[in-house]
Amino acid sequence: MGFSDYLLRLAEVVREQGLDPVKDLNVRMIIGHLPEGGRKKLEDAWGGVPAFNWYGVADTGILSTEGPERDGLYIWEDANFVEVLDSETHAPTPRGETGELVVTSLAKSDLAPLIRFNTHDLTALLPGHGSANMPFDRMAGLLGRSDNMVKLRGINVYPTALSAILVNIPGFSGEYFARLEKAPSGSDHLVVVVEVREQSESIRLQIEDHLSATLGLKIGAEIVGVGETAEITQLTTRQKPIRLVDARA
Repeated sequence: MGFSDYLLRLAEVVREQGLDPVKDLNVRMIIGHLPEGGRKKLEDAWGGVPAFNWYGVADTGILSTEGPERDGLYIWEDANFVEVLDSETHAPTPRGETGELVVTSLAKSDLAPLIRFNTHDLTALLPGHGSANMPFDRMAGLLGRSDNMVKLRGINVYPTALSAILVNIPGFSGEYFARLEKAPSGSDHLVVVVEVREQSESIRLQIEDHLSATLGLKIGAEIVGVGETAEITQLTTRQKPIRLVDARA
């Protein structure tokens, strides 16, 4: 159980030690914060063991988990009252639209109540009861953070969510970070530094074009070898790697 980046690193360490995660460690399932598009990569790293998404924060504990059908995260409504609010207007968002997750804990003592705590994590309440038809509210997984957002020419960009865009790039190692810079014109410009197993200008242009087309604005791309972003992301020392570097100063 843990954050997906840390679990991926653990899988690497297991194999570096000459162990098989399934045969030697008897791992039966993986539970963690799964980024969009990151489930298969994590399952493959652990030998095909199924991965389940869950969500929680230190202040509240676990808030929601996936069921066997893995169709949204069921909210633990007996312990939490959950709202999803627009990050600018603070009004409730319609189901299916992304906003900030705000939590009121129903299980905290009177000595330390938790009332409308803004996690600044981005998610969405899902419509309906899902394929299992269970009578509980469901939410999407962690889609990013409002306080780790870059606004470029009116478009919100969430660096922590870029992995879902990069996941289909050939040779993508899973590691990257975004660097916010000042362009010669004085406007803000975002460059995404991506680890790939084989470096070529065609791959760099493919990444740049894919990011720009998906996000709807011009994004720069740099490519580096596997392991070369670790000093910036601090992957080996942090459970939540750094995904945004502000280099405008």
